[in-house]
Amino acid sequence: MRVPTLAIIFLSWFGFVPFTHMFTFAPGQGWVDFLPQYGYGAIGGWAVALVYCCILGSLLWLRWRSGAWRKINLR
Repeated sequence: MRVPTLAIIFLSWFGFVPFTHMFTFAPGQGWVDFLPQYGYGAIGGWAVALVYCCILGSLLWLRWRSGAWRKINLR
């Protein structure tokens, strides 16, 4: 569970949250000023959510496909 958990945490905080902020808010309306803001509104937020789910699903599928989870020693 370590690798999937780290992937979710990393993608959420360093991908989903900042990109959702960037694509949702118009310039001058967001909570932070150091990110560019494109102002697509809800469409931008949903687009980022779709990309996030696709990337996370691909990473988890690659992890499963690699078979590394079979080598974990459970005691």
